[in-house]
Amino acid sequence: MPIYLYECERCDKWIQVIQSLSGEPPICCNEAMRRLPTFPAKIGMKGIHSQGYKEGYSKEYLRRLEEAKS
Repeated sequence: MPIYLYECERCDKWIQVIQSLSGEPPICCNEAMRRLPTFPAKIGMKGIHSQGYKEGYSKEYLRRLEEAKS
């Protein structure tokens, strides 16, 4: 489930809530809190999908080609 950020317009309190897209907003100061716009998280892949691996693999491949030629 996504994490949403809500703000109370009266007391300026902010909270994060894990809820479904159709979930009701939390109540603060006897009224519904306002959902703030959020950006999706950037997910970086580690291991064999990383840029460093790709560059290292390319260098190793080119080195082996040069060795095979000689």
